[in-house]
Amino acid sequence: MSLPPKLKIGIGLVVVFIAGGICGSWAHARITEHIFRKSLDCSTWSPAILEGLDHDLHLSPDQKQKAKVMLDQTVDEARHTFGQLGVELVRLHTRIQTILTPEQRAKNAESFARFRRALERYKISLPAETNVTDSSVSQ
Repeated sequence: MSLPPKLKIGIGLVVVFIAGGICGSWAHARITEHIFRKSLDCSTWSPAILEGLDHDLHLSPDQKQKAKVMLDQTVDEARHTFGQLGVELVRLHTRIQTILTPEQRAKNAESFARFRRALERYKISLPAETNVTDSSVSQ
C-alpha cells in the first residue's frame, strides 16, 4: 500500500517538529543548568554588581573603591550564611532521624545521600553529620 505524497510530507513534518521539540528541550535544560552553576560562583558576584553600579551611576574611583569593600564584605557574609544553611539542613536531617523507625531511617538516609550527591553537581557540599552538634539531638 502506497501512501499519498501529501500524507508522507505531513508525517515527515510531524517527525521533524517532534525531533526539534526534543532537541530544543534538551538544549534549554543544559543552558539553564550552565547559567545556574555560573550564578553559584560567588567570586563573580562582587565584580558583577560593581560593574552594574558603575555602568548605571558612573562612580568615581573613590566611590568604586568604597563600594568594592562593601560588596566584598557582603559577599563574604552571604557565603557564610549559605554555609550555615548547609549546617542547618544536616542538623534537621539528624533531628528527624531520631523520630523515625529503623526502616524509615534507612530510607531517609538513602534519600539524604541522594540529595548530597545532587548538590555535588553544583560543587555544594554539606558538612558531615558528625561535624554538626545540636543539643536537641541528644534528647
